[in-house]
Amino acid sequence: MKSMAQGNSGGPVLDQNNRVIGMMTFVYGGRTYYITSKTLQTFIKESTKPAKKQVTVAGKVSS
Repeated sequence: MKSMAQGNSGGPVLDQNNRVIGMMTFVYGGRTYYITSKTLQTFIKESTKPAKKQVTVAGKVSS
């Protein structure tokens, strides 16, 4: 993997065959961190599902 520079966050991370394998997140201490495509796909799939359980919070306010 080639080194990434600050400001590239959100950009694609490519393998040696120019296939997208993830998304650049940040550079810290000379190391590059990214989220894999599989993790991103799982997050998107899970975040579009409706909540399994609706929680209602009710309370009485005293004055």
